[in-house]
Order: sequence, then C-alpha cells, then structure tokens
Amino acid sequence: MAFFIGIGSDRILIEDTTVDEGEIELATAEGYAVVHGTVGVEISDGKAIRSGDVLGADTVALEKGSVRIDFFSGAQIYLEGPAELEVRSAWEAELRSGKMRANVPPAARGFIVESNGRRIVDLGTEFGVDTNAEEVKVEVFSGKIELEDRELVKGEAVSLTRDGKTTPIGSSIESFSSLFSIASGLSDSTKASFRNWLKYSDELSRDSRLIGYYPFKEKIAGNEYWVPSGIFPEDGELDGAAVLAEWVDGRWGSLKGAMEFRRPGARVRVNIPGEFSAFTFACWARIDSLDRRYNALFLADSFQQGEPHWQIRNDGVLMIGILVDDDRPKNAQMLDASRQNYRGPWANRNYFSPSIWDMSMSGQWLHLASVYDPANRRVAHYVEGEMVSEHYIEDDYFVETLKIGNGEIGNWGQPFRKDPEFAIRNLNGRIGELAIFDAALTGAEIAQIYSKGRE
Repeated sequence: MAFFIGIGSDRILIEDTTVDEGEIELATAEGYAVVHGTVGVEISDGKAIRSGDVLGADTVALEKGSVRIDFFSGAQIYLEGPAELEVRSAWEAELRSGKMRANVPPAARGFIVESNGRRIVDLGTEFGVDTNAEEVKVEVFSGKIELEDRELVKGEAVSLTRDGKTTPIGSSIESFSSLFSIASGLSDSTKASFRNWLKYSDELSRDSRLIGYYPFKEKIAGNEYWVPSGIFPEDGELDGAAVLAEWVDGRWGSLKGAMEFRRPGARVRVNIPGEFSAFTFACWARIDSLDRRYNALFLADSFQQGEPHWQIRNDGVLMIGILVDDDRPKNAQMLDASRQNYRGPWANRNYFSPSIWDMSMSGQWLHLASVYDPANRRVAHYVEGEMVSEHYIEDDYFVETLKIGNGEIGNWGQPFRKDPEFAIRNLNGRIGELAIFDAALTGAEIAQIYSKGRE
C-alpha cells in the first residue's frame, strides 16, 4: 500500500510499511552544549571554534573575541576573551578566567557556574561573572541567584574570594556592555567583517573567469523569488529563480542573506550558457543534515556530455561527476569494479573526497570547492581552503568541452522529464554564496576565497 503526503506544493510518495522498532538503529550524538555564534574569535589552544560546534566536556579558551554557547538545559552563556570556560554538563560550567554573561530561563533554573572554587546557582535570571586569580565579581542583571551564604537580586553585586568571603561592591554593569551587544550578533567587529566581505565580493564579481556568481546578498523587495547574479557587468540572463527555496539569514546574521533548501522541491533555477574548458565550483554551505543518498550543491539539468553534478553523499563525501559520451561498444548497464562509474551507452566518472562532514558539524558554515581541470587531467576537492583529495582523469573519462546550460542550486529536479516523478536531492541546509569559474583555480586562489569569506 502507498499514499501521498503534501509538503507545501510538493507531494511525496510514501510506502506504507510496518517496521519493528527493535530493528531501527537510532542516530546518536554526544554533547552538552552547542556553539550558537562567534564574533572575531581567536583560540589560544589552536583549535577552531565555529557556529554549530557541539561541545561535550570541553574547554573553550579564547584569546580574543566573543562566543555564545547554548547549553542543552536551556541556559545561554556569552563569553568574552581573553577567557577560559569548561563545559561540565548541560547544567554546569566552570569559568576559570575572564568575563561571561549568563541568561537562564525558568526551564534551566538550577544551572551552576563555578569560579575560583565558588558556586553560583541560578534561580532563573541573568547575571555576569568577571574572574581573575584573586577574586570573582558577580552582578545580577535580572532575577535572582544563590551563593553559599546568601541570595542576590537584580542590581546587587559582590566580590567572592577563595577564602569564602563575600563582599558587596558597586555595580559594574558597564564592563559587561560588549557582552550585551553580541546578543544581536551585530557587534562592531561583525559589521566590520561583513564590510570586508562586501568589498571582496565586489572585486570577485569582476573576475573575467566567472561564469556564475550568486552571493545571495539580499532579496529584492516585492520579488523574493528573483535571485540576482553577482557578476559585473550585470547580465540579467544569469539571474536565478527561487522555487520553494527561502531567503534566510546568512553568515553574518541579518546583515547578509542565504538560501535555504529544506523542502523537497526547493531549488534555485539558473541558466549558464556557453562552452568551457574547466570548472571550479566554490560555495559557502551550512548543512543541517544529509537526509538523502545524494544532497545537491549544483547540478546541470540533463546530465549530458560535459555537464557537471556537484553534490554531497549521505556519508559526508564531497563528489563531482562529469558525463562522458562513449561511442565504443560496452556491456550495457555495467558498473566498474569500484562501483563508482556507470558504463553503458555512455560513461559517467565521479570523483570522491574522503568524508568531510558528520552530524557534529550540523549548522556550521563550511567552505567547499571542487576543481575539474581536463587540460592537466586533474580533479581536486577543497574544504576550508585546503585540498582534501586529488584525482587523475583517465583516458576513458576525458572530455575536453564542458557546458552547463540549465541547472539548479540546492536540488536536481530534471524539469524536462515526461513524468511527474522526481528524485529528492534537496540540500537540507543553506547556501550563502556560490561561484562557478571557467578555470581551474589554484590552491592559493581557493584559500584566498575562503579566508576572505570567513566569519
């Protein structure tokens, strides 16, 4: 038995099957908190920290910048560097040094912050802690907290020392002002970072090698379905059309847009005419989950000779495939030994990276790039500006002339099919910027695009 369900304007065929719950393997993850956002962060231990990172029993050591950490209990901590915070559980953290602000809703009442051996128990409130080797300064901005020897309410502040003394002090709320400003994610450093990207995006738009550029800066008032091309000089023929895809916040929050493809039919339709000698695809993507066997980044519609499919497999593998017509007789519908190249009346060669994504990276912005370079018989994949794999183009899979024509960002709908059934390959996540070049960019050029677009 089968039935259809509707999602927006989509209808999906569902098989009616009965599954023993004991046979279902549930996905699991570990952690007590998640990084909600960062502003100008530098980490003292050399480890990167980014939006979407899941934290277990981890220590966050900031040299500079600010970070918001959302605990699974519901508590939120804003940490300003230089500072060091240890996550102990979903209900407890230790501030070893530096300054933090806690926002604890009623559902997280009982959340504990320890600092210099002193315990602060939140009773549903907002408070700040400033710690150094000699003392811990605590101030309540709203609500109430509990110390070992007293309770504090809104407007009260104390100094705590290791010997157990608690001394009332005057308010120093001004010293926490920067931690209030990052709550909006629009601090001065965020705005400066966004302005730097705008300048670079303008420079990039003038690169003569660009054949497609979609920076998703902002939607057009009154026409949110129109997706402007970012190439200069402007060419309206390269503009895209959003189908079910939604404009959402991008890498700098509300300062910049992105396109979300969470619904099965969501996509951005584009047309990129011409013949090309090489491809470089580069994008900023925020992956929430890899729900499909294949999750689209950019795919040509028909997949004819020289046309690309760029996507991510459900095991986190980045892949690019180029179709190659092959007139030499072959056994129809045969796969080669690696089971990655279909050889029938045509041949398709896919090039795979190692796995570059797992669920712990959900919600995190990543820069991805893939280069297809027939002249040098080379394919390469890049993540965060660094090459993760390199491949040789064999004679059987060499194609000199490349093309795109009609294609889609974030999905593959095959709109010229004669029946209504379509493959579901929408990316469950967001794309914040996509650039396509008629050139094989060098590793240094890809690293520069990444560094100029970092948060």
